[in-house]
Amino acid sequence: MQLGPPSATALPPEPLPGYGPTLPPITQTLRLAQPGGPPYKPLKVRLRLTYERDGVPVVEEATIGPESFT
Repeated sequence: MQLGPPSATALPPEPLPGYGPTLPPITQTLRLAQPGGPPYKPLKVRLRLTYERDGVPVVEEATIGPESFT
């Protein structure tokens, strides 16, 4: 597993509040590889994102199953 650097560490305030997101998102590349050759085991990834919004800590979690990997 390799986790690339984030494209940024903070989002500036929206320049046009109320018009939806107008700024580019923060992105980060996650590369997963299984050692050895086929047959591969199905991958299941659990992600946890921790950030602050208006000074309040927020934690979001998601599970990505094997159907997402091709």
